[in-house]
Amino acid sequence: LDGKCRGGRDECEDCGETPFEKIYSLHFTLCQKPWTCQWDRVSQMCRNMHQEWFRIRKDLEDLWARQYMGFRPNSNGRFHKENYFGGCKNAGGQGYVSMTMPEKLSADLEIF
Repeated sequence: LDGKCRGGRDECEDCGETPFEKIYSLHFTLCQKPWTCQWDRVSQMCRNMHQEWFRIRKDLEDLWARQYMGFRPNSNGRFHKENYFGGCKNAGGQGYVSMTMPEKLSADLEIF
């Protein structure tokens, strides 16, 4: 390029230095998908992105636990639990702890 930022601006913001709370849209290409349970060789920004994804997953599972009697989230992973909220048991895709869906919800979705 001609040395200018996208959009023609002279100065660019380093998205890796942007405070996470100011970000409103994420794309995981550079950081890899959260379910690959990456930890080594990833930036703090990627860890923040993955943590937010797993927090949203946990919120959904907690909602299901309140709405569907007897449902228990499958979040028993211990790999960096503070970041993955039980969604990873070790590094790499094989370490991902798959979500389970409440049986009633699964049956309801079969209608569609």
